[in-house]
Amino acid sequence: MKAKHVYSLIVSAVLSLSTPALAQDESTHWQDLSAEQQQILTPYAESWAAISPERQSRLAAGANRWLEMAPGDRADARSRFDLWRNLTDDQRDNIRNRYTDFQNLPENERARIRRNYQRFHDLPTDRPPPPASGPLPPHDPRSTPTNPRPPARPRYPAPYWNIRSDPALGRRIARL
Repeated sequence: MKAKHVYSLIVSAVLSLSTPALAQDESTHWQDLSAEQQQILTPYAESWAAISPERQSRLAAGANRWLEMAPGDRADARSRFDLWRNLTDDQRDNIRNRYTDFQNLPENERARIRRNYQRFHDLPTDRPPPPASGPLPPHDPRSTPTNPRPPARPRYPAPYWNIRSDPALGRRIARL
């Protein structure tokens, strides 16, 4: 009976530590951010107090990662973010769902997929890249040949001798 009470006390203590009231104390105040972080997070300055503590910590961590990036890495991240921003909501949802599905796979399966992706990425390119000058011109049906098949080749290559000039050769071939 005592063990049951001790167990319930431990459970209630753990649950009381995870209350939202304590989560409010973990929020990051705008003044606690460094000047560089504040500069990066300027769009959030007005509404910083209204942002959830979890999101505040994620934003602060993202600002730290940004500050630690090399200029080339920042340019790459900026271009990826622009690509993400230009996606439709359905495309973003699809990507999020596929990412969640990938995370739910067993570790060996994820490792196999990563290896296959790397092998594919390292393959040599056989073809030149497609032209970056926009879409292809519209198809003109008049430019399509009437007979798209190549001309028929003779079944056997033509001999360099004439069978009619050598009757003995003609008889030997006829027996085959």
